[in-house]
Amino acid sequence: MYCRIICIATVCLLTMAEGIFMNVYSQQVESTLAPLIVDEKAKEVRFSATMKKPEHPAGYEPTKLAAPNALVNEESGTALVAVALVAEKGVTAEKLTKALEKLGLKAGQNIALDELNKTAIGDPVNIYIDTGSKRILFDDILKEGFPSAKTNFVFLGNVQVQQRMRCGCLICGRSGPGTVLANAAYKTGEPGLIGPALHAGLLKMGVKDKDKVTIIISRR
Repeated sequence: MYCRIICIATVCLLTMAEGIFMNVYSQQVESTLAPLIVDEKAKEVRFSATMKKPEHPAGYEPTKLAAPNALVNEESGTALVAVALVAEKGVTAEKLTKALEKLGLKAGQNIALDELNKTAIGDPVNIYIDTGSKRILFDDILKEGFPSAKTNFVFLGNVQVQQRMRCGCLICGRSGPGTVLANAAYKTGEPGLIGPALHAGLLKMGVKDKDKVTIIISRR
């Protein structure tokens, strides 16, 4: 009888210890991905970004498809001028890739650095922008800025290629080889309609330059 009680108590203690360990481990994983928030209950990844007017040699025209980067981090170099959204400090391609993998998404990683005319593959995703008053599908914002825009965002997750390119791209308007989320509606060599169209769409949604928004990514 006493042996049975001791065994049950031991099992309970081990179960509690395992639960505490997993909780601590999960917190450690979360801290390494900061400032990204991985909400496993809602099955989404969130981080903030700031809107800015894209500036590009092609000019500020949605029909001039010369600014394929939608969202980059602060370390993106020359790509920074062409985008409408800049991620908060600390958001990197590696962290975003790991955060999405934590939700169970699988990256396609099917495009090499020097490959053209390729279509990105990977688990399909929904991207939303929370303006503070409403949550809007990224695709709808792009089409608000340019009605003929095509969208099909997938989890490409090409971190190693991006590290070689040093472009800092997190969301690309085409099947760009060095990005985390790619728009598979356009092939690698095609010009991607993003920077000016996204900015125009956000303005129509009431977002202004220097406003902070929340980027939300989930499985489609």
